This record gives sequence, structure tokens and C-alpha cells, in this order.
Amino acid sequence: MPDSVSRRGTTADALIRSAPTLQVLGRLIDQAGRQSGSEAVFGPAIEHDGAVVVPVARTRFFFAFGAGTSRAFRIVGDGGGGQGFSKTEPAGYLLIRGDDAEFRPVRQPAKALVLPLAAIAAMASVSIVRSAMRRKRRAETAKALAEAAQVRRHGRQDGDSPARTQEETGARA
Repeated sequence: MPDSVSRRGTTADALIRSAPTLQVLGRLIDQAGRQSGSEAVFGPAIEHDGAVVVPVARTRFFFAFGAGTSRAFRIVGDGGGGQGFSKTEPAGYLLIRGDDAEFRPVRQPAKALVLPLAAIAAMASVSIVRSAMRRKRRAETAKALAEAAQVRRHGRQDGDSPARTQEETGARA
């Protein structure tokens, strides 16, 4: 079994060396691994007074990569491209003293406040918009009532109202 695994490894290595797109993918993965990790967040492990502090980080990756070869219209070539990002944040540290090891998490209370503060902001904005809409509706209603009262008092400005015309015609007849 180990012999077949080593053959697959050498075959994969030869394939990577022969295909430029796979070389790019390999470099991308290596670079991402070097740039994200506990040393990128905290730095290397520290030894002091017989205790060793080892940083621990939480890392998330997202990569999208594509590659291909073409033999269309007698043009031979291959190409590829990719995009990716990683996010590394502190999770805590291991404190090692002699034969005892203890994990101590790093607390970030500001992250715990994000969701409640967002909910409060959303409720406040809904309340503000609702009161502004009520105020606008009340102003429009008051304006319409004032116009209706003015029309009743003075009649239409563009001519007589239909009710007044009927009264006059009824009185003339």
C-alpha cells in the first residue's frame, strides 16, 4: 500500500510541474497557508518562566479557481485564474506548564453586541419612518379638510357648485 501511495504522489507532483495552471493553484494554496494562521494573528509561541503560550486562531477560507485547455481552431493553449480570501481571527491561546495544558479563549464582547444593536437600530428606524408617515398623512388630511371647508364657505372658484346651480334653477322655475 505505501508503494502505491508514493507512486500517486510522484505522479501528482509530475502533473503539477507539467501544467502551468496547476502550478498557479499550488502557489495560491501555499501563499494562503503562509498568510493565514495563528502566527499571522498573534505571532509565534512564547516561552516564559517554564510556561509556553501557544496562540490559537480560527481561519476561514474561500477560493474559486478555474482552468482549462483549448485545441479549437488549431490554437493550443491553457489558462486559468482564481480568486480567494481568508479570514483569520484570534480564538485563544494554549498555556502549557510542565505536563498541564489549558486552553484560554479570547473574549470579544463587542461581537456579542452586534446583533442586539442591529435589532435596536432596525426597530428605531421603523418607528421613525412610521411616525413620519403618520405626520404626513395627518398634514394631508388637515389640508384636504381645510380646502373642503373653504369650498363650502365660498363656493367653487372655477364656477358654481352643482348643488348651488340646482337650488338656483329650482328657485327660478
